Amino acid sequence: VNGLKVIILCGGKGNRLKPLTEKIPKPLIKINKKPILFYIVSYFIKYGINDFIFCTGYKSSLIEKYVEKSFKNINYDFINSGDVDIIKRVFDVRESIKDQFILCYGDTIADVDLIKLFNFHNSHLGFATITTYQLISQFGIVMNDNLNLVTSFGEKPKLDNWINIGYFFMDYEVFELIPQYSTFIEFINGLIQLKYLYSYRHDGLHITVNTFTELEIANGQIESYKEKLRK
Repeated sequence: VNGLKVIILCGGKGNRLKPLTEKIPKPLIKINKKPILFYIVSYFIKYGINDFIFCTGYKSSLIEKYVEKSFKNINYDFINSGDVDIIKRVFDVRESIKDQFILCYGDTIADVDLIKLFNFHNSHLGFATITTYQLISQFGIVMNDNLNLVTSFGEKPKLDNWINIGYFFMDYEVFELIPQYSTFIEFINGLIQLKYLYSYRHDGLHITVNTFTELEIANGQIESYKEKLRK
C-alpha cells in the first residue's frame, strides 16, 4: 500500500456535537486527550502511507494548524471547498490524484486491515470498494410468535445489516463519473447501478463520533485502538 494517497473528509460542521463544534471542527474533537484526526492519520502512517489530502471547509484554518504542528514526516495538501456536499470535495482533489486512493471520513476511526482491503479491491473489476461494519442494535430486540408469546430476547444483538464506515478504496476512473451526480449518495447509488461498487466487511474496531453518546463510548473504546498503534 506504499505510495497510496489518503483523502480525509474534514469539512463538515458537526451540528450534532454543538456546542463543542462551535469552537473546533469535528475532526479535532478529542478522545482521551488526542483529536480524532490524530488516530486516523497515525494508523495510516503505521502502514507506511505518508501522502494525505485533507478536504476542509468549516474552520479549515484550525485543521491546517493542527496538521502542520503535529505531523512533521508526512506529505499533505489542504483543499478547502467551503460549505458543499462531499461529492464536490472529492472532485476537487482530482488533480492531486494519479492512481488509486483511499477516502475516509474525518470522524471515523477503524483498524481496517489495509493490506486485505487493497487485495480485495484489486481482486474485483469494480472502480470502488466500500468498507462496511455489522450493525449492532442500541436496544434489546424482542421476538414474538403469532400469539405474542415472547420467543427470544437479545440485548443489543448484531443485526443482519451492514453500515458504511468509509475507508473507501477507489480507482482514478471514478473522477470521470462524478460530474454526473450532485450528491455523494447519488454517486454511490450510481456506482451500484453500474455494478462498480463492492463491499469489504470489517469486523474489528469501529469508532465513530457523531453524537455526545458516541463520544462517550469512544473514550471507552480508544485504549484498544492505541494498542494497535503501538504494535
